Amino acid sequence: MSPVFFSLRFIIPLLLLLFAVIWGMYTLSHNTRAETVKLEEAARLRLVQEMTELQRELEHLLARGDQAGVQLEITPMGSDPDLRYALLSDDQDRILYATRRDWVGQTMQEVFPAINTKLIAEAKQTLTGAVLLSDDRNSLMGYYPILLGARQGELRPNRVGILFILNDLSASKLAALRGVEGEALKSILILMVLSGLLALIFHFTLTRRVAKVVRATERLAAGDLSAQTGLSGNDELARIGQAFDQMARKIEADNLRLQEGRLLLEHQALHDVLTDLPNRALIEDRLQQAILSAKRQARSLALLIMDLDGFKEVNDTLGHHMGDLLLQQVAVRLQNILRKSDTVARLGGDEFAVLLPSADAEKAVLAARKILDALKSPFPIQGHILDIGGSIGIALFPTHGADGTTLVRRADVAMYVAKRASTGFAIYDSEHDQHSMAQLALTGEFSHAIENQQLALYYQPKIDLKSGCLVSAEALARWHHPQHGLIMPDKFIPLAERTGLIKPLTQWGLNTALRQCASWREAGLDLSVAVNLSARNLPEPQLAENIARMLENWNVPAGWLELEITESAIMTDPVRALNILTRLDAMGVRLAIDDFGTGYSSLSYLKKLPVDTIKIDKSFVMHMSTDKNDEVIVRSTIDLAHNLGLRVVAEGVERQEAWEMLNELDCDMAQGYYISQALAPMEFAAWLKDSPWRVGILAGTGITAGINPG
Repeated sequence: MSPVFFSLRFIIPLLLLLFAVIWGMYTLSHNTRAETVKLEEAARLRLVQEMTELQRELEHLLARGDQAGVQLEITPMGSDPDLRYALLSDDQDRILYATRRDWVGQTMQEVFPAINTKLIAEAKQTLTGAVLLSDDRNSLMGYYPILLGARQGELRPNRVGILFILNDLSASKLAALRGVEGEALKSILILMVLSGLLALIFHFTLTRRVAKVVRATERLAAGDLSAQTGLSGNDELARIGQAFDQMARKIEADNLRLQEGRLLLEHQALHDVLTDLPNRALIEDRLQQAILSAKRQARSLALLIMDLDGFKEVNDTLGHHMGDLLLQQVAVRLQNILRKSDTVARLGGDEFAVLLPSADAEKAVLAARKILDALKSPFPIQGHILDIGGSIGIALFPTHGADGTTLVRRADVAMYVAKRASTGFAIYDSEHDQHSMAQLALTGEFSHAIENQQLALYYQPKIDLKSGCLVSAEALARWHHPQHGLIMPDKFIPLAERTGLIKPLTQWGLNTALRQCASWREAGLDLSVAVNLSARNLPEPQLAENIARMLENWNVPAGWLELEITESAIMTDPVRALNILTRLDAMGVRLAIDDFGTGYSSLSYLKKLPVDTIKIDKSFVMHMSTDKNDEVIVRSTIDLAHNLGLRVVAEGVERQEAWEMLNELDCDMAQGYYISQALAPMEFAAWLKDSPWRVGILAGTGITAGINPG
């Protein structure tokens, strides 16, 4: 048999030798520890005895006033090889006698800064001495009280000093260790001899049995389940290794497949299938870990929750496939603008979450603005150019919550606040929760508001600037709540849009406005009516047919109906918007763009729309007399509209100064508190009788009735 180093004949002796060395080291360690403890205890007892005797002797000498005798008792102790220092202090811990005379007069703390003052105080109080080991266990320190007697002329009890001795054990321990090492070396040599004998025994017994296992293993690896052990073959350990290598490769291949499958399942369980972003489960886990880390490091973190604005219109108009493609592009943009340490997750639908570790409010706001800026660029998807926005809620740890559940809920509350206010983002405020609870209650109650006849339309008149004639009025929805009183539309319109109630609300608004128009016409007031459409109304396939049916039902000509649509509603899906507006225009219905200037409409696309009127948003009109930029915007909008053959209505006219400026800028119509606030139908009729504005009819104008916030 050829010798192989890694054969059992070598492995077993090496193991036995290793055992002998380890056992010897253990024996050395155990004996050293035992001998050390024994030596320390003996030294302690010896020092206790010596200090007890010295205590009696010193007190006797001090009682006789024999100071020279005291010094003789302490000074010779310096010749003891195990004793480092000895000293005697007075009741103020000032050294009276010492093995080193230069210490006399100093305090014990000055000579030994680390001396145990607490133990000194206890020894003085209890008149009981103590001997302790130092922290490094190389020295013994003795503290014994000494009665010094009263000072001359004093009538108080005896003063108590301290006898302090520092005994060095290093030399004694070293000597003891040499003896232990010698004994341990003998044990190791004996064990090594025994190991050699055991190795020979193992060679003639165990090794041959292992050879049979090797042959059986080889046959088993080849698939022979009837394998029998034999004695033929060489290099047992090598053959065992080869056989096990073959089995290991098979096991490894199977295990690799199982591992890949497990990782895939784990990834799918923790990631969104559509965007491959972390899902709700993973972001919640990372949030918990981030909170624990933030607590340890006393720092803050931020959680952002974002809901896409306009995504439902994309889904409803172009289908879920286009919505999925849009979500994938949004996910890519979010990942590209954020740091690698940040976590971007999709919570579901069009809702995303962003975890910002080590972020305060300022950094969270900066990240929110970066996200919103990234969403401003249009998304080109399969020939469509889609524009969407986002509403982001921000919650901070620990300011807004100390656990993940609270932070998620409060970031969600802030997100809905941002969506309602159209501010892009909002940081959580304690008032938001109250507001959210009120909105939740209103949502449940609003579903019954129409059938319980709690809604009404109020009308705000519009005046022709040139003639001063009343030519139109905008109808605004109001909710007469049985408990909360009059609720303005900015409180319940968002609820209707989120809950899908905007469709029946729009149907009610159209029907009510056309009924009022018919009533005025019967009374001899030839005033037309227009209804403001929500962005969620445009995708309705039967919108044009429903409007035609209501016009016929109330016997109102199509030319007396004007529909107002916001820029954002049109640009959500320009192709579909153009199609539906063209159909409405062909019916004879007049069209207007509401809140012009607040959206992102393209001027080149605007000229293609079959609209008749542009309404300038009140945010530009209200401050145009004091803000030069607003004046420029209003002037430019009027010029643009007139060049396109469109009429212009200015909203938010509240002062005569604004009225006069608009007249100079050649604006067509105006509305606002300067003319009148929105009025209920009966109040509107009374206002018509007493109004300084005379009723007049201009070609193609009429009453504007809408349900959006005014």
